[in-house]
Amino acid sequence: MWASVTRHFVVAARGIGWGRNSLRRRSDRIGYAARLTAVALAVGALLLAVAVGGLDYRATMTTVHAQAAVGRQVTATLTQDAPILVSLGNRPSTDLVTARWTFAGPHHGLIGAAEGSHAGSTMRIWVDLAGDRIQPPLTVADAEQRGWLAGAVAFAAALAVLSGALWLVEWRLNRARMRRWDSEWRLANPQWTEKAG
Repeated sequence: MWASVTRHFVVAARGIGWGRNSLRRRSDRIGYAARLTAVALAVGALLLAVAVGGLDYRATMTTVHAQAAVGRQVTATLTQDAPILVSLGNRPSTDLVTARWTFAGPHHGLIGAAEGSHAGSTMRIWVDLAGDRIQPPLTVADAEQRGWLAGAVAFAAALAVLSGALWLVEWRLNRARMRRWDSEWRLANPQWTEKAG
């Protein structure tokens, strides 16, 4: 069993450039090492992306809890009709209309209502502890989405940097190979020409 595992390991190692081979150049070994390093760093980048996503999720959840502590949902009553707007497509459009609500005293202000809404219609809005209108708080789903997005962006950025670095290494190695090949060809060509003559 161990002989089979060792044989597979040796075959895999030769496949990625390890082992003795008289035809393998130093630049080939450097290229193989660069690719292996890039793979190892890509795995590290994945772990880093998970950490970044987790940090962003926790930070957003702190905001979710803070907003939930000061936000309340109340019922607002429209005090005017919402205009009917001509919109392209079938999407309902909204417009700002005046409304009133009660929380820590009576309040009034502008809220977004669907077109064609009539005065006296009610809708739910978010207010702070003083009763002033605020934006809806973030939700747990928002925190999860932001965490995934932050992790994905971090991983994509790391892969882009790694790919660029690997491409640069390969480009430099290929230029060195071509220079060496040209040099060796200039040495060999006169000998072949003399033999042919």
